[in-house]
Amino acid sequence: MLKINKSLDWNNWWNSPLSKFLNFKSISKKAILKLIKCYLKKNESFLDVGCGSGYYSKELLSYASAVISLDFSEVALNKCHEICLKKNVTIKFDLLSRYKIPLEKKVHVAFSDGLIEHFNSKNQILILRKISNSVCRGGFVISVVPHRYHPYTLFRRLIMNHIYEKSMTIKELGELHAAEFGNVKIYRQTFFPIFLDLSFMARFFPMHLIAVSKKL
Repeated sequence: MLKINKSLDWNNWWNSPLSKFLNFKSISKKAILKLIKCYLKKNESFLDVGCGSGYYSKELLSYASAVISLDFSEVALNKCHEICLKKNVTIKFDLLSRYKIPLEKKVHVAFSDGLIEHFNSKNQILILRKISNSVCRGGFVISVVPHRYHPYTLFRRLIMNHIYEKSMTIKELGELHAAEFGNVKIYRQTFFPIFLDLSFMARFFPMHLIAVSKKL
């Protein structure tokens, strides 16, 4: 049963001071942005699904030919619209509705960070398919989720305890993407504890999992 298909829950979250803890300009966000640019060529179009306060949308405004930000919450979209200086297109849209994502044309890269883990397995497949349908052939879909076995995930649950979330394993995320696209590359990312070798920690104790699939 889907527990969060109510924009009110997300509006309350984005109005809460706690939302700032997960949305500051962090080292991990900068690293994810760098990874996005490995797949998004300059002057290609970018869809930010579940854009939240708009960090990635803002950072890619001067890089992409078009940035489209999508979210359940009007509060989040207003924040995104403000920091992007009203230059990007923001859309409120229910990803579980029967309608297509309202785009004039398909994009080169569709990206989500902290989205699909808020849905049950059946709805994850539906959402990923809808995102896939918004991407042109040869384009990419990038999904970022918290790893189930990391202290950061426990911290998220403590401050987002009113919102449904089921964190994922490497296997679960890989199988989800592979089922829709037939191909997937998984990246592992962590920056804690900083005194240890990060490549070792990312391999065995990742904080974020990132799946990248090509639309064939």
